[in-house]
Amino acid sequence: MNTKNPKEIVALVLLLGGAACMEAAVSPPEYGAYLTVVIAAQVQGVLQPGQPAANLGLVRPFVAGPQLEPDYISNQSPPFCMGFTFGAGRPPNVVNADAGTISIAGLHALDFMDMTAGPTPGPQTPMPDPVVCNRAEAGSTLPYVCNIPSVVLEVAPPGTTWIDNHTAASFRISGGDDVGAFHETDVGPPPPAVPASTFALNQIDPRAVTAAWEPVDAAMVMIELIAQLQDGSAGAQVLCLEPAPTGLKEIPAPALALLPEPSNSNPLFIETHLVALSLRQGSLGWGGYMVGLGRGAVGMSCRIPSGNCPPS
Repeated sequence: MNTKNPKEIVALVLLLGGAACMEAAVSPPEYGAYLTVVIAAQVQGVLQPGQPAANLGLVRPFVAGPQLEPDYISNQSPPFCMGFTFGAGRPPNVVNADAGTISIAGLHALDFMDMTAGPTPGPQTPMPDPVVCNRAEAGSTLPYVCNIPSVVLEVAPPGTTWIDNHTAASFRISGGDDVGAFHETDVGPPPPAVPASTFALNQIDPRAVTAAWEPVDAAMVMIELIAQLQDGSAGAQVLCLEPAPTGLKEIPAPALALLPEPSNSNPLFIETHLVALSLRQGSLGWGGYMVGLGRGAVGMSCRIPSGNCPPS
């Protein structure tokens, strides 16, 4: 079957925009109206059968506020699951509150290839330090856009890690109209999340997903599904944060219902991330924040109506 190169799904850049659909503030910034979450993570796994494992870097900055309206949200604060749909020329409804500039420093220097433009990677490029993200306009949305793609392939030198046991990162938020300035320093990662034997990241069935992981010394686990039809006409992103000690998370059916239906001629590619997170948390006058590092696993699934795609 001539399906899209699985690397194309890695190209999917969803600059995630929020974690809750909160009540509108009368005169922002109002106490408790905003939630700032900034996550940097590394995941490793096989994206194409027969290929070596790839190291991917993930950056997920989002500032939830009254304007954010996900297509699905289970809770107004973590632990939660949320989801956004998108299509060709239609970005997800990512409307961030204004927290000014978000900066992440202290990640290891390496080179990467941009995988967000299609199956052919971009040139080998030095990873910037710090990683800097600012709010940008995309149609009627306001995503946070960083100076690296939200998903990158680490390439040089082989085996180099972006985040390891010695990483001590700093997170600095300059503050904006909605969220005040704050910072956290010397943030280290937990051990990587390891999928349980019952949770095959390259065999995801979008009709029912129960994420499960081996015990890990971490605050929370992030489960993320990024799905797109081969022709790019429709897609969805589902992201959940779950306390790590629970060991499993059943993704709510309404969230999975956002994933588009495949056909035999238009399969659905699903990139799945399972990430153990260390978190620094705080409560300030405008609301709260969670920042942290993560490590874990990635897998790629391909689905048609009858099940997994046959070998190409």
